[in-house]
Amino acid sequence: MSGQAKVSVIIPTYNRVASLKLSLQSVLCQTYKNIEVIVVDDCSQDETQDYLNSIADPRVRHLRNLENKGAAASRNIGIHAAQGDLVAFQDSDDVWLHDFLEKLIIEIYKDDMNIACYSGVVRVSDGSAAYFPEKQFQRYGDIRDALLSKPFIGTQRLIVKREKLINLGGFDEQFPVLEEWDLTLELSKIGRFGFVNKPLVIQIKNDSSISRNVEKEIISLQLFLAKHSSLYNKNPKIYSSLLRYISILFLVNGQGQKSKNFALKSLSVLPWGFKSWAFLIYVYAKTFLGARV
Repeated sequence: MSGQAKVSVIIPTYNRVASLKLSLQSVLCQTYKNIEVIVVDDCSQDETQDYLNSIADPRVRHLRNLENKGAAASRNIGIHAAQGDLVAFQDSDDVWLHDFLEKLIIEIYKDDMNIACYSGVVRVSDGSAAYFPEKQFQRYGDIRDALLSKPFIGTQRLIVKREKLINLGGFDEQFPVLEEWDLTLELSKIGRFGFVNKPLVIQIKNDSSISRNVEKEIISLQLFLAKHSSLYNKNPKIYSSLLRYISILFLVNGQGQKSKNFALKSLSVLPWGFKSWAFLIYVYAKTFLGARV
């Protein structure tokens, strides 16, 4: 079916008309032609609507949110409007190489158990470039255990069978950030992943990219661990490590008591671990001195 599958490409955007043009062009120039493109404008205040209205390509549809809903909700709107067999996601400030879809579609249909597929990415920031994912996260097949450790699959290099996305309900909109980690972990519970170990996406980090928001990250990580607690309770080493990471975020955010609480929780999960004890001493020393990391 790989040669006949229709792909719905969903692009959420907010106030990024300049980078959106390059991103959209990289989609329309794909060697794989059986596509539809759904751009979801999340109530932009720049010239995004003027640009979208000027596009004559019949493969492109655009929807506009009447209020800012966020990336997860915008992607879900695109998913429910999609008519393809497969759904791919592109961000409005990233670029696909011309054969991204072609290579991922071939890979996803190599195994009937595959429900998703992803590629490598080159991240460009401050004049330097690096390839991801790292070697230990270049996984295919059953990748659930690897995904417990960290989010290594970004939406812009992911393609998924649409029926599986619909069955899962799409992205969980309660997450302020890290919604792609939640989605890929949920997908890994019900099927296998293909992987194309090639840099088929260029991710450009610049001033207009979404910057790190520590408070949103803290909220999302706590939601994530609570939602997937049954998996993490079976993996205390990884669970303890993530609790330490949340403790560090609280410390960075100037919330010393909460940092200590999570350091203690990390220790309770892995009481025999040297790292847990050493980290607890570190956090108490930092909070006692009134310092931030």
